[in-house]
Amino acid sequence: MKKLILTCALLTSVTMFSYGQALKNGSENTVATNRTAPSAEQAATTRTKQYVKQLALNEDQKKAVYEAELEYIKADQSFRVNGQDVPPGPAYQMMMTHDQKFKAALTADQYAKYDKSRAVAAPGMTPQGNAQPTH
Repeated sequence: MKKLILTCALLTSVTMFSYGQALKNGSENTVATNRTAPSAEQAATTRTKQYVKQLALNEDQKKAVYEAELEYIKADQSFRVNGQDVPPGPAYQMMMTHDQKFKAALTADQYAKYDKSRAVAAPGMTPQGNAQPTH
């Protein structure tokens, strides 16, 4: 019985040591590190397709939405190149520009639907990405 307990303890410690070394070497998730992020064009195309379905966009609207998405994604990626988060000021400005382009391209009903879907996607968030204070 003592040998069984010692063997289990030894296997556990070896496993923990190996896992710790993997974390230290940055290889804790080899599947995720081998994946590449989609290009800005691919991401803009994917988002635009979602908006076409959600908002029933016509061709002119589709083109304007794609351009707004592409500009937003490229700006976002330019900050994240070095692993940085987008600072709150530029993030807010990027979002406001994006929203102005959407507002110009969409009808009032479509924009209202878009705006409502954003509120559902991120409840309680400010344009800076911070939680709103509760009273």
